[in-house]
Amino acid sequence: MSSSGTYVIMGDSDDSYDFSALSLFTEKLSEGYDLVMGNRFSGGIKPDAMPFLHRYLGNPVLSFMGRVLFHIPIQDFHCGLRGFRRSAYEQWGVTATGMEFASEMVVKAALCRHSLCEVPTILYPDGRERHPYLRSWRDGYRHFRLLSGLYFEQKNMSARHFSRYFVVALLLVLLIKMLVGEPVKVASCSMLPTLKPQEWIWCDKASYGALMPRRFIETLLLNLLCFIPGVMQKDTVRDWGYRRMVEFREPERLDVVIFKRGKGNNLYIKRIIGMPGDTLRMQDGKVYVNGQALKDTGSKYSSYDVFSDIVVAPKHYFVMGDFRSNSYDSRRFGCICWEDIVGRMASD
Repeated sequence: MSSSGTYVIMGDSDDSYDFSALSLFTEKLSEGYDLVMGNRFSGGIKPDAMPFLHRYLGNPVLSFMGRVLFHIPIQDFHCGLRGFRRSAYEQWGVTATGMEFASEMVVKAALCRHSLCEVPTILYPDGRERHPYLRSWRDGYRHFRLLSGLYFEQKNMSARHFSRYFVVALLLVLLIKMLVGEPVKVASCSMLPTLKPQEWIWCDKASYGALMPRRFIETLLLNLLCFIPGVMQKDTVRDWGYRRMVEFREPERLDVVIFKRGKGNNLYIKRIIGMPGDTLRMQDGKVYVNGQALKDTGSKYSSYDVFSDIVVAPKHYFVMGDFRSNSYDSRRFGCICWEDIVGRMASD
């Protein structure tokens, strides 16, 4: 570190923190703490300042993992504003070159038995015009890998112990995938400009109530049996019936939903336009719902398809892509059934 001061305050240069309000950091450093972390969850997160996934999944889960594995009393491992004693930092041996350095600093400070604390910090929206370098899944995995590696290194863990933790972690991941949600890749351009091809989104299964498997191919681990000759063929006619966990909310108009069609395994991503009981028509590129023009904030590419008096059946939804002129949706295959909806896109 090229700094020559006794204390160092480090923060993101994206206008998301108020550098004129650093007195809490300097006070704690003066009291003898070696690392003072900002806590955005206790200080306050302004609207649009933190993406949904980071606020409710990434930061809480990874910080919880760090607290459990290393017994560190820090709630927000990844706050971009922190202060530390320069002499202490030189003992930590931070080597990470990516975003995971945030976790490494906290863990290595704790392993060196240095004193840590948190102070409330307000997070403001990113003031930069360019897109941030942070990539949710890539950097989240790097944090996870670093925390796991430091833990096993600290414990000098044998392969036997490692396998136990691996099995527990695998089961936890599988449960999250089945009951909470999973990442889904956008396959086409039908949702432009909202979603780009090859972009990853989080499919929130819990909000609508997670769908329970109806066949082997939909069941975690059991789907491996489908590689056995004959099992896949029999599985195409298997049906355990429709079951869904308790939902926390029902689909709403303009929700972006992820769904299947029939017994196919492909996932589709579209926006709900028509709700059960609605009467729809489309004229001059504008959609009318029950006679009123739809204020569709998600769509910026119109289509001049013309249809009229489509009545949405109970427990069905009329869906369309935002790129109206290049989307295979309910205008072609009809309304989708509630039973086929896997989840909704978690909004930032």
